[in-house]
Amino acid sequence: MKKILYILLSIFFLALSVHPLNWAFFIFIAFVPLLLLARESSFLVTLLSGTFAGLAYFGLLFYWIGIYTPPGAALMIGGLAVYFGFYLALTGFFLKRSSDIWFDWIFPGVLWIALKWLVSFWKPGFLALHIADSFGADLRQSIYLVGENGLVLFALLVNGWVFNFVRVKKAGREHMIQLLVLAMILLGMNAFARSRLGEKIPADIPVAIIQPDLTYDTEWRKNHYEEIKTVYADLTRRVMISKPRLIVWPQYAFPEDLRVTPNPASRLAAELKTPILLGTYVKAADGAPLNEALYFDAAGKLAGEYAATFLPPLRFTGQKKGTTLGLIDTAIGRAGILLCFEDTHPDLARELVKRGADYLVVLANDQFFGLSGEPYLHASRDVIRAIETDRFIIRSVPTGPSQIIDPRGRVLMSTDLFKQAVLTSQIARREGAGPFARTGDLIPYLALMALVVLFARRRRFLLQ
Repeated sequence: MKKILYILLSIFFLALSVHPLNWAFFIFIAFVPLLLLARESSFLVTLLSGTFAGLAYFGLLFYWIGIYTPPGAALMIGGLAVYFGFYLALTGFFLKRSSDIWFDWIFPGVLWIALKWLVSFWKPGFLALHIADSFGADLRQSIYLVGENGLVLFALLVNGWVFNFVRVKKAGREHMIQLLVLAMILLGMNAFARSRLGEKIPADIPVAIIQPDLTYDTEWRKNHYEEIKTVYADLTRRVMISKPRLIVWPQYAFPEDLRVTPNPASRLAAELKTPILLGTYVKAADGAPLNEALYFDAAGKLAGEYAATFLPPLRFTGQKKGTTLGLIDTAIGRAGILLCFEDTHPDLARELVKRGADYLVVLANDQFFGLSGEPYLHASRDVIRAIETDRFIIRSVPTGPSQIIDPRGRVLMSTDLFKQAVLTSQIARREGAGPFARTGDLIPYLALMALVVLFARRRRFLLQ
């Protein structure tokens, strides 16, 4: 009965920490009941218990994948659940054989990071093993320095401390030293957040986003193309009152190949003397579909083109990959383009910034997922990307939420889901790159080094 209670408590805490509640406090204790179970149970019992908890947690997060690929959803959620169970079983295996309070504190966190790094090589792994979405704007600022994994490691170190405290039922000298270390880290994170969030970021380049809220049904699009063109034209003309220097249309499958000019986008760009950047689907020379971003300058000329290089996992549509990085020179600076699933890849956004992107543009289409948690979960990835890269992000989605996000991860403007809307705001070109954008994710390598040190310390501890 106690073991069942442990499982249910962890599932409950994990559920409270994610969308729609996002109560970040619970992520600091969510792993504690399962760690207690792992230390008290056999490898097999812990493996099965952790897998069950993983099914509940990842099922809650990613049930929406079943909307377009039920087998893919089963594969991804099941695979990640088994990973979760294996992590707990492996953790419990070593915790049961340890009487070193420092090993017990640090090991669960660094093992998670090391295994998370390994599972990220499995394509769907990028989606699942992030908990930084739960945190508010203050704690998220540390992502600028160390990436998401740094924040995840801190949360797991807190879990490790609480686990040790509950297990021993008293706070000894070593417990207090560990608590002091955690408190100093937290104070440093808060001080850093205050300095960043207190800084005003000038923004003087007006931009506009079009959110048409049109159905994606293939037959409807073919039979209602005139209506589609009218909606886009009306919304685009409406934003001209704010005199935008760039208009962004979302990713949408137009019934014609917009690479061929003149077309509705090129005509509007020329008529309004304002560049238009959009996402659409076209066909490669061999007939395979391509997910592309197209940029039409103020004369209506196709002046930039990019095909997605990272494709959505577990979705087998025959889509062809692009071969070049998504950089397009626009009238307001060099745009770094992220199409659809690409904004879940921190390395891709980081590389765009290293190659000179002044701002980032996300063109996505989450219409398939309705009122599920996916649109919000997807949008939260762009908040993280903005902080990591220190760039403004223009996020354009046909059914929302479309957003303007500043380099601190603050959503300056946002639209509602499934409502026709326009959005106007200001951005700024940004130069340079922060520590994470320059060096990449160093936390997994530090975690691997920490594991080596911990096992060496454990060996000496056992020999004494």
